[in-house]
Amino acid sequence: MNYQALIEQNIETVYQTGIATKILQHMDRIRNVSDVSQARRWVMELFQNSRDAAYEDQPVKIRIELKENILSFSHNGRPFRVKDILSIINQVSSKTPGENLIGQFGTGFMTTYQLSEEVEVQAVLKDGQLPYKPFSIRMDRRGTTKEEILAGIFDTMEELKKADQSDTVTDFSRDGYNTKFLYHLNNEESRKIAQIGMTDLQETILYVLLFSEKIASVELAEEVNGTFHNVVYERGDEEELEGGLKRLCVVKTSADKEQSRRESHFLISLAQEDITLAAGWSREEGMIKLSDQLPRLFVDFPLIGAEDFPFPVVINCRNFRTNEPRSGITLVDNLASKDALVNKEIMERAAALFGRFLHSLARLNMGRLDHVTKIPEWKPNRELSEEWVKEHLYGRLYGIVAKEPMIKTKEGNTAFENQQFYLVSGIDAEEIKGIRKLLSVLDGIQIPEGEEDWEEAFAGYEPPQEKSLKLETIVRHAQDFLAERLKEEKMEPIAWCQFLYETAMRNPELAVRIKAGEICIFPNQNPQDWGQRRLFAIRSIRRDTGIPEILKEVSNILDELDSQRGDEPLKIRDHLLHLDFKDGGLKELEDYEQSRLHNHIVSRTNRKYPVRNFSIYKKIYEEAWDRAWLLMISCVEDEELYRFAKEFYGEKLPQRQILENSQFSGMWRNSCYWILSQILHAVGEEENLERFCERKFPHWTRTQVYEWLNGIYGKALLYMGESDARLIFAFPNQKGKFLMACQLRRDETVGEELKEIAREFQDMDSQCDIYQYVLDRNICLDYRYGLLAFREDEAAMRIHWAVQQILSGKNLSDAKPEHQEACTRLLAWIQEHENAAEKYFPGYCTEEEQMRLLTPKAAVRMQKKARDCQRLLEELGAQTMEEVIGRLAEYKKTQKEGADYFSDALWDGMAWDEDLGAEFGNVTDDKKEEILRQIGVAGEKYALTNIKRYFKDLGYETVQDGDAETWMEKQKEGGESFYRARIYYPDNSKYHQAGWDIQVSLTGEREREEYYLEVKTHTPQSVVRKRVLLSNEQMKAAVRNRERYVVLRVLYNQREKRGEQMLAFADPVKQIEKGVFANQKNGYVFVVEDNREDME
Repeated sequence: MNYQALIEQNIETVYQTGIATKILQHMDRIRNVSDVSQARRWVMELFQNSRDAAYEDQPVKIRIELKENILSFSHNGRPFRVKDILSIINQVSSKTPGENLIGQFGTGFMTTYQLSEEVEVQAVLKDGQLPYKPFSIRMDRRGTTKEEILAGIFDTMEELKKADQSDTVTDFSRDGYNTKFLYHLNNEESRKIAQIGMTDLQETILYVLLFSEKIASVELAEEVNGTFHNVVYERGDEEELEGGLKRLCVVKTSADKEQSRRESHFLISLAQEDITLAAGWSREEGMIKLSDQLPRLFVDFPLIGAEDFPFPVVINCRNFRTNEPRSGITLVDNLASKDALVNKEIMERAAALFGRFLHSLARLNMGRLDHVTKIPEWKPNRELSEEWVKEHLYGRLYGIVAKEPMIKTKEGNTAFENQQFYLVSGIDAEEIKGIRKLLSVLDGIQIPEGEEDWEEAFAGYEPPQEKSLKLETIVRHAQDFLAERLKEEKMEPIAWCQFLYETAMRNPELAVRIKAGEICIFPNQNPQDWGQRRLFAIRSIRRDTGIPEILKEVSNILDELDSQRGDEPLKIRDHLLHLDFKDGGLKELEDYEQSRLHNHIVSRTNRKYPVRNFSIYKKIYEEAWDRAWLLMISCVEDEELYRFAKEFYGEKLPQRQILENSQFSGMWRNSCYWILSQILHAVGEEENLERFCERKFPHWTRTQVYEWLNGIYGKALLYMGESDARLIFAFPNQKGKFLMACQLRRDETVGEELKEIAREFQDMDSQCDIYQYVLDRNICLDYRYGLLAFREDEAAMRIHWAVQQILSGKNLSDAKPEHQEACTRLLAWIQEHENAAEKYFPGYCTEEEQMRLLTPKAAVRMQKKARDCQRLLEELGAQTMEEVIGRLAEYKKTQKEGADYFSDALWDGMAWDEDLGAEFGNVTDDKKEEILRQIGVAGEKYALTNIKRYFKDLGYETVQDGDAETWMEKQKEGGESFYRARIYYPDNSKYHQAGWDIQVSLTGEREREEYYLEVKTHTPQSVVRKRVLLSNEQMKAAVRNRERYVVLRVLYNQREKRGEQMLAFADPVKQIEKGVFANQKNGYVFVVEDNREDME
């Protein structure tokens, strides 16, 4: 042996040792690493080798079959050349320069040994002109030493050498799966790795078929419980779209022994030079979101580990300089790294190409562009320069996606950079839906429409925070949005505010802050605050538990009083939650303390409440008190007091409101006190009763005025107390002048004669004018007013004193004429009241003393009257005047019985008929009158019902309906004001007026108009049912009011208790003129009352 031979021998040994060492190193790496990414890599290594084995004119088909303990990988590519199979055995690449191959059985193939360290290859050899020879070898990599590895290689080589001994394949078919790799899955780890690879393949298979045109189809067959499930992916047709886009169809066929299903999957791609961008698409959904398991980088095949690479779509480029495990590329800033420089240049071009890709997708309206906009968030990577990536990828791509008008809004498509466009961000889908609803009605804000998740799509670019509207942002700017941006025709402000609150309360963080009072989200009841859309925190708001609006208004008015003692204004509406805002029972929101309102109203409605600078602001303060008192009276529980006040104040007193909640009782006493005080003072300010009637109640009868005054005096006693009420100049004496009750006496005299006689001596002593200090007889004051009685003995005492003064110093004939006349009248009174005269005037009981009261002239007049009486007695044939009076009474009775106009009438012109007799039997006249009175009342109520129905037919609605008073309203055109009708029916046991039964007051375009209705009721069988009896008071009212006075003739069926007919006759005077009302006699009989005060 020489050196050459020894050298060649050692070279072979060194070469073999190098191979064994390399294989052992790879196997140790596989054994020592438990990495899912590595487990995903084996299938792609086999795919690469399969693709490289494809014929030039025929794409390869691949089939993977997974059973419980074995995995089979087959393809129909070219047969093995000798160097190819030796490369697998020795683990060296067979790729030669210039070949269009990804990696021919190089170190990448070693990753397949994860499945099994023994790999069986069943294939065909074909090299040059040699025949097709089948072979089967087993590659054993179980060795742990170089020697064991080499031994395994030696055994495999020996099996390969036996190929010449096998039969030549004479019927070789290019379509057959002639190459097969068998991996024996001898443990659970192997089976797990096999399953990981199979599962991961389904994430990438579509892109593998897109980028690897030499792969025609891939079949996956998996045995589950003895049954094979087959899935076949076939590369279909590719069509060209606008903008250079292409759409590839991959057909997926799934089958088992029961059924088969065929699906089409599409990929949209754009290629330029060596770069191709791609993403999935479906007709139903548009662009498909990239799976988190899908690598973003391909070199025809995925770089397992590039799932988080910062790019929106998949990039394929064969010129990428990949790292050794083919898990990614380097983009470091090291100028010495040629790989990084190449990769950066490729990525610069890829970013520019993406702009065309996205623009074309948008123009074609491919849908769900958010899926091809999204970019993985930055994660530190030692192979990537953060500075370069953020500037050249994130920054540049953001510039592209922000400018593309691809985002659908209600206003049309817009770009992200639009200043009015905002993203929507929330903690969950429900919150995002709520935010969208809130923002959709705001002016100047555009938000995405549809299913796209643009918030997620742009998240990786880290856009300006102000471009993303979160619920917290909306809550923080809620007042501005309400005041400046809300389109109120789309949503009511309170509804928007309510929905914002409900949405915020479902956010745990915001709910805590709302409860803690850190967020202003509650509207109050102050119209000015709400008009400015101001919101408040929970600590300054209280829940309204049903406080009547009228009491809030009273409280606001009373706030105008500037307290001298420093009491703060209540400002109740500032602190009450808006009535239309529902807090959902938030326990942190407290109820308003109604005792504060109670104390506020009670203290400030007192006219004696101390205020600052009263002399300066007197008018302002008094107006505030007036308004507050009137509002309080309009809702006072005492309906009768309200009615009296309404009659006095008219329209100035608001419409009555009935408060149901008894918890507010006790607030009214001061208001009642001062309103009654005000009324009484107003009464007393008039010159006299006559003047008061003319100015305040010009259309009322004197009886009505007295009834009203008596009612007011009763209420004054109730609410003011006798000590205060009796000190007001509001009580009329018998001359009509208003005095204090404490200045008056109660008149208990019988008749007026003694008072009139005494008044003739008032020039001697003013006390003789008794009328000035006794209360008007029509006024009935409660005993608690403390009025002392004035009786006839006092009147007689004053008369006696005056007469004594006159007769003591001179003859009666020398006295003043009025004194002479008074004495004459006194004489007549004494003679007519002998018993009383003995008590009051004992000194004038004898004829002698009585003659002192008579002057000659008076005696002559008395003699003349005596002769006239005598002639009357003689004319009538009577002996005494008592007999004459009796005959006159008999005459009146005869006249009544003989009258044929109302001969059968018993009550108000009504008559007793046969049906009533049959129903009630033989009853007294008094009982008949009572029954007829009840029928009359029923007729009035029937008329009242018809009147209300009449106004309802005109469009009026009832706003208040009481026993005595009904208010109805009808909105005018334009809706700013109302026509109002007040129907007043005061006939009851407590109140009575003369001249009419029902009063109707109308307020509309003109001044208020009053109509007076008199109801005349008859039964259908009454003999006088066609007759109408009007009393003197009713006729006066008819003449005074003319066309505003209406007679209602009602027929009422007593047996069936229902009204049957109502006829209306307006203006009885005109009815007489027209002949509708006719006197039964040929003329009218009137009695003239000779009252000098009424004569002109």
